[in-house]
Amino acid sequence: MTLVFCLVLILFLRSLLRAFGYAIRLMLSRVFLTFGLRRWRGANELPEWVTLELEGEDILPTGGPLRGTPGGASSLPGAPHFAVGWVVLRGGARIFVYKKKRIVQRVAIGTMNARDLVETDFFRRVDLADPARTDRQTMGDAPFILFGLVGPSIENLSAELVAP
Repeated sequence: MTLVFCLVLILFLRSLLRAFGYAIRLMLSRVFLTFGLRRWRGANELPEWVTLELEGEDILPTGGPLRGTPGGASSLPGAPHFAVGWVVLRGGARIFVYKKKRIVQRVAIGTMNARDLVETDFFRRVDLADPARTDRQTMGDAPFILFGLVGPSIENLSAELVAP
């Protein structure tokens, strides 16, 4: 019993530490807001591990430029409770790419609709509605993605992530 409790606590603490680290990054992005551009980053500005994960397979459709922005995601299906990674777009496809134990993984978020966009002093939050998982959303554990203030503006996020 004690061993199980310790394992659950360790797994939960890892998500808390990732969330805490991302919160520090959000506060620092607020400090350095004047130095950054509010935009999506082009394919040549994405980290190498992100572009390597997306090439080789037909993950994203051709058409439109490849672009992305860093973000922190909570409660995405198949991902840890909180993961730090990149939201990558091309055409109408949207993917969240993150590292889990040094292994690059991805979650397709194109099927999830943005329910709400919230802008605060430290971050922008996109609340997602996952049509396949209504049980978690009713319990208050709906998926969402946090973006720093130096990322895309709320208008750009709305244009890219909110279905017409």
